[in-house]
Amino acid sequence: MQKSSLALVGHIYDAVLDPAQWDSILDELADILGVGATSIQVIDPLYSSHQYTALSRRFRDNPGMESLSQEYFDDIWKHEEIIYRSLFNKNEQGFQKDYISMGFNDASDLEHHIPSIWIRKHFGLFHRIASRLNLNNAWQDLLSIQFDASHGEASEEEMQAALIFLPHLAKAIEMRRQFNVLHARFNAVLDALNHYQVGTFIVSGQGDILLHNTEAQRLIEDKDGLSRDARGRLVVTSRSGNDLLSLIQSCTLTARGEGLDSEKLMTIKRLSGQEDYILTVAPIRDPKNTIEAQFQGAIVYVIDPSNVAVISTAGMSELYGLTKAENEVCRLLIEGLTTPDIAELRCVCPETVRSQTKQIMQKTSTQNRASLIRLALSINLPIEQPPG
Repeated sequence: MQKSSLALVGHIYDAVLDPAQWDSILDELADILGVGATSIQVIDPLYSSHQYTALSRRFRDNPGMESLSQEYFDDIWKHEEIIYRSLFNKNEQGFQKDYISMGFNDASDLEHHIPSIWIRKHFGLFHRIASRLNLNNAWQDLLSIQFDASHGEASEEEMQAALIFLPHLAKAIEMRRQFNVLHARFNAVLDALNHYQVGTFIVSGQGDILLHNTEAQRLIEDKDGLSRDARGRLVVTSRSGNDLLSLIQSCTLTARGEGLDSEKLMTIKRLSGQEDYILTVAPIRDPKNTIEAQFQGAIVYVIDPSNVAVISTAGMSELYGLTKAENEVCRLLIEGLTTPDIAELRCVCPETVRSQTKQIMQKTSTQNRASLIRLALSINLPIEQPPG
């Protein structure tokens, strides 16, 4: 892979703490892919403050952009809804050509498509490809890539070249949501992290703990699988810590623009015998030097599945089409009840619970309780309510 592509992957994580970086990120993406323009739309029905649109320079530099944007949402948007429905009905990342999303048989049909005509008239762009980003049904995040009017439709090679950036854009937007809510409720990053009820460590590439929140401190003090060693590094105490360090180093390479890992997962056995901790490691950068000058490292989230008080299933039923019975089983699964326990509590046979559990996993695209917990936490961020 070219150094410029790796550098862009690292740059993407600058947007987690500094959303103003999206403009230059999208400019770089358009340049690397050799396309006319790129754009990101972030729509979040649960948190309206998360919603934004970021555009590359072809759009931003148009002197009439403000009025054109208003015109688009007033008159053109209604003709685009079918594209969005098509993309979000696919429970996977992957680019789709505009005319296919519209249900057209051929790219030439776009010559009669009002939005395509409008975009060509005002921006000199025509064919487009797009993909949903995060697969969480609570979010509607979209990357769109537009080609110069003279280009023709996208080739398979061009779509493959753009695919490598999707997981990183998705992860940066997801992490931004967490920090955005924290910033909205509290003032400083350091103070804000203490209100996030998932253990959070910001670490260097060698695992040195630079920042951690109150919940993370509790996990360290419990010494039930995680601790801080004599050098101040985050280590696993229930087995060799090399696995965790390897994940941290891998994500740090991405933050430095030298790797491609957007996220790493692992579970940690607990000395007490309670349920395993669930760890997520992701790249993070700090362009504003809030943490440390030119910091490029990793952020480690540690979920304690036994701490069910901070895990909410609110909204799962509506977002994933769960029946009333499935929603109740989902709640009980997250609380840690076994199939026999749930069957006894609900006065049904275990086979019924197993069937309902299978349906829940299929509808939510999860594989086990751990992934179901991660999904629930991403929908309902476990953040303390501000005082007063």
